Amino acid sequence: MENFKSFAEKTVVGPLRPFTAIVGPNGSGKSNLMDAISFAVGEKTHTLRGKQLRDIAYRKPDEESSAERSRTCQVSLFIVDDVGKETCFSRRLTPSGSSEYKIGRRTVTHQVYSKSLESIGIFNRARCNFLVFQNEVQNIANQSPKDFGTVFELASGSGELRDEYNNKKQLKDNAEENVVFIFKKKRGLISERKQYKRQQDEAQQYHKILEKLEECKSDQASFRLYHMNKELKSLEENLSEELREMTLVKTKTDELETAIDNGRKELASMNMEKTVKLRRKQSTAAESEKHRPDGVRILTQLQRVRSRIRAEEKALEKARDEQRKHTQELASLEASHRDLSDAMSTIEAELVDAQGTEVSRENIREYKNLKDSVETQASISRRELAAAERSRRLVLQKKTTLEARRDQLKAELEISSAEISTFQEGVERSKSKLAAAQGAASTLRLELESMREEALNRKRQREDLEKTASDTSESLREANANTAESAKEQRFQEALQSMKRMYPGVKGAISELCKPTQRKYREAIALVFGKLMDAIVVDNAQTGEECISYLKEQRAGKATFLPLSDLRPPPLDENFRRLGGTVRPVLDILTFRQEFRAAIQYAAGSALICDTLEEARRVRFGPRGVRVKICSLDGTLISPSGFITGGVSVLEEGATSKWDRSEIEMLKKRRDNAVRQLEELPGPSEERRRESEAVQKELDSRSTLAQLQIDLKQKEARLSRFQTVAEEAEQALEAVEGEFTEVESTLAERDASVALIRTGIETIEERVFTDFIKRANSASIREFEETVLQRVESLEERKLSLKQQLSKVESHLDYLRSKDVESPVKRLEDSLSGQSDMVQALQREEQDFQQNKEKRERLLTELEDSTRSIATRYETLEVEQTRRKAELTNLSEIFGSHRKVVTALETQVESQRSRQKELLRYYRMEQIKVRFNRESEDGTVEPFELSAVETGDLPQNVVLDVTSLNRRQREASTSDARAEFETKFANQCESLQNQLDKLAPNLRAPEHMTDIEQRVEGINREFEDARKEASKFTRDFEEVRKRRYDLFMECFNHVAENISDVYKELTRSAAYPMGGTAYLTLESEEEPYLSGIKYNAMPPTKRFRDMDQLSGGERTVAALALLFAFHNFRPAPFLVLDEVDAALDNLNLARVSGYIRRRAADLQMIVISLKDFFFEKADALVGVLRKMDDNKSNILTLELMEFDDSQDEADPLQTPSAPEARPRVQEILS
Repeated sequence: MENFKSFAEKTVVGPLRPFTAIVGPNGSGKSNLMDAISFAVGEKTHTLRGKQLRDIAYRKPDEESSAERSRTCQVSLFIVDDVGKETCFSRRLTPSGSSEYKIGRRTVTHQVYSKSLESIGIFNRARCNFLVFQNEVQNIANQSPKDFGTVFELASGSGELRDEYNNKKQLKDNAEENVVFIFKKKRGLISERKQYKRQQDEAQQYHKILEKLEECKSDQASFRLYHMNKELKSLEENLSEELREMTLVKTKTDELETAIDNGRKELASMNMEKTVKLRRKQSTAAESEKHRPDGVRILTQLQRVRSRIRAEEKALEKARDEQRKHTQELASLEASHRDLSDAMSTIEAELVDAQGTEVSRENIREYKNLKDSVETQASISRRELAAAERSRRLVLQKKTTLEARRDQLKAELEISSAEISTFQEGVERSKSKLAAAQGAASTLRLELESMREEALNRKRQREDLEKTASDTSESLREANANTAESAKEQRFQEALQSMKRMYPGVKGAISELCKPTQRKYREAIALVFGKLMDAIVVDNAQTGEECISYLKEQRAGKATFLPLSDLRPPPLDENFRRLGGTVRPVLDILTFRQEFRAAIQYAAGSALICDTLEEARRVRFGPRGVRVKICSLDGTLISPSGFITGGVSVLEEGATSKWDRSEIEMLKKRRDNAVRQLEELPGPSEERRRESEAVQKELDSRSTLAQLQIDLKQKEARLSRFQTVAEEAEQALEAVEGEFTEVESTLAERDASVALIRTGIETIEERVFTDFIKRANSASIREFEETVLQRVESLEERKLSLKQQLSKVESHLDYLRSKDVESPVKRLEDSLSGQSDMVQALQREEQDFQQNKEKRERLLTELEDSTRSIATRYETLEVEQTRRKAELTNLSEIFGSHRKVVTALETQVESQRSRQKELLRYYRMEQIKVRFNRESEDGTVEPFELSAVETGDLPQNVVLDVTSLNRRQREASTSDARAEFETKFANQCESLQNQLDKLAPNLRAPEHMTDIEQRVEGINREFEDARKEASKFTRDFEEVRKRRYDLFMECFNHVAENISDVYKELTRSAAYPMGGTAYLTLESEEEPYLSGIKYNAMPPTKRFRDMDQLSGGERTVAALALLFAFHNFRPAPFLVLDEVDAALDNLNLARVSGYIRRRAADLQMIVISLKDFFFEKADALVGVLRKMDDNKSNILTLELMEFDDSQDEADPLQTPSAPEARPRVQEILS
């Protein structure tokens, strides 16, 4: 071997010994040696375990597939004959993938190669005499008698005569049939000749009656044809009218279909335009929605700034009022101060004048001196008095200031309280408005969310409904395409629906009452039901009879009726549900109402369904085969008798679609329901309008809410500011009141102190001024002062009063001058100026926003109008399309009714024409003379013979001649009148025919006598020639049959004679020295090669049983016995066995190995084995091992003859024990 399969390198095996065993682990390449021998002897590729010849060449693990085309291999077989001559048979796989054969060094053809192998006993057609492949022994034992006969034909060579045998048998059978046929023909001619002699005498009388009969038949034919033509013309006129009506309807239908197609396109275009508009509208609305917060922001800011401006304007006005009041008050105080200052100057001048004029200067001087003395004496008291008065004035001044401050704080507190009250009311109103606005905004937001959710739900519902409508419409289109019914089926369905309406007991067809649980079972169940698929289920037999009468009256076809009251189907065997795999009864994969169970069970029977044909075969033909109807999903049906019909092609067209009718009705209901619900839902434009209004309301509420919140915050801020001012004023007032109380207390103390000091001073004055008073004639110094110094004192008091007023005015002036009333006004004016600028900027921004908003709103309005216009046009067109479709449906129904009428009329016309043709053909065949006239082009009329018509169609210019018919016959318009004339014609013809039948002469008998004699003479010669030819073909056939029989029986007899001895030798033991029995039996003794051969083997102590009842080892031994017997008939130089010991136990191994060892004396045995108990008996071992790194097989050999011992010739009758029967070869192998 070179490059063969796993033997990569050049490998030499042998020389092989008489008994050589090939051993090695699984996957090492042992069977590749078997394939190498098979390849060398010219076996085909499929026996070499390859798909193509290139597969047998060695391929490296890393070799690319491109190198596969250039691979080659070669196997050479060296055979040595009895005289020692060695012959080399070589077969080589060329790079092109073909085989090259050589004998020695000479290249030969495959035919020469095979002939050379056959010359040494190697026959490829019967390779069982030299090659036994793995698992082939079991296959041989399990073969049928017919297969055994085929094996014997191959082994004997009789199979080569099969074609010659069949050809010559066919020639012989044809020749014998020809002889029989000619003999029958000859006998008929002789009988015919006798009849002609009897018929000559009756000819004359016959002619007379025949003329009358022909005339009667001619009149009858003319009568029939005339009225048939009238009826045909009427039908053709009706057909033409219906065709014209149908053409008009078809034209309208085509116009409507064109309009519907155009409308569909226009709808699609409008839908596209609408989608574009909606997208643009959505983008514009989204942009508006995007910029809407900007508008709210601008409006809010503008309102906030304007509110601030209004507040600041009020504050500015108030500040200006305060400034104006402050200025006026300041001016008034300054004027008062000037008046008081002028008054003070006047009083001081008057005081100086008064002091100088009222008393004498001496008195005044003395008074002053005394006064000075008093002042000196009371200097301390004066100082104390001055200090006390000064302190009192300060306290009094402080009291005056505190009074003014208290009055001012009270005024501020009153103003703040009034503002607080006002703003508190405003805050409460704003809070109330804000709460109401918040509630309204929340309500609007919830309504908007609810509306959006409802809109979303409606959108989803609309999408679901549109999808449902679309899907159901698509399903209906597919279902209508798949359930196209013929006119016959339509009539049947119409009749079934009519019967359901007329007879309540009609339940429906089987296909309507049940349904497969899954679609994949439909074809198989339809095959199981067969014609019962259309069987109609009724309640009782009476209803079925009434339905049959109805079908006959309506001529609606035939139907099978299943009365539920009379059906008693056998119960289903529960074991069928436990067969396993995918096998299940038909009843279990059908859904139906229990009241129809009897009918469904009757139709389904005990039939089974399975997925694959292999599983169906297993269930039907397996060990526990069930004799019921079994069907696979691919449509292959196995009948209870075992016949197989394959494929869904045997199904009646449209059988499975009958289940779709109920689904179609459900789909129609679903579609109509979806369309109705879609019509009830508001349109998308209405949805968008509602949502837009709700959004606008919600946005307005947001804006109002924001404005109210800003206003509330401003009012709360001002309220807080006034509350702070009021609190500060109250705190300041409390402090001023406390301080005022303290000042009053201090002032009282000061007054008391001043009074006390003045009392002391007055005491000193009285003591000092005592003499002066006397001289001045005054009661006291006080009186002097009152009388003399009254004016001075008055002026002093006025001066003091003015001084106090002036001090108060100056204090108030200081307060007013210290109060800043310009800054608030300036600050408010600056703020107002900034707020005005901000308002102008916001107004410009608002103006821009409003312009853009108006532009977008105009665009949205335009888009909305355009969308609404498109929607209106779309809805109008949809309505128009619906109307068109309804009109189309109506026209289709009208067209269908016209088509039914046309079909019926065409059928009637065709039937009438067919009847006319049949009549004409019948008249022509019966040679009934029907009178016709033919009008030529020149207007002349001449008779026309019916015999000139070949097809039954009359030429256009040929008309029926009805001159032989009277007026009553031509004007018979009713069926009764025509039937009366038909009866008369028939009776007259029958009477004449009866007369002719009684005579029955052969009118041309004299003419035929000469012809019949010649024909009889010719048939005699033809018969003799046919008989000689049949004899010759019979001899040729018998010769081939004998050769085939001899070859077959030679092989059979030889094998039959040897097989018993071989089997006995293979089964003999010490306990059973006679061994078993094996024999072959022919099923046909005459021609055994056309029948089969039965092979039976009975091991020792076993009774007779079929081969498949034996154990695996027993079948293997029986098969080996047959193989060895075959080899004895046509011995080959060697016998190769591949793992034939796989099913053998140790006892049978010992027997078989012993037998092989004994046969090895005259036959080279090559055995592939895995059992050491077997191969240890060999003369040599060939070990096969595989190197896993390069996937190559190598060969090791071991000679065992040098270890041979006496057990080689052991008595086969001795049963070897386990340890004693094994030679020490096992020790060597281990």
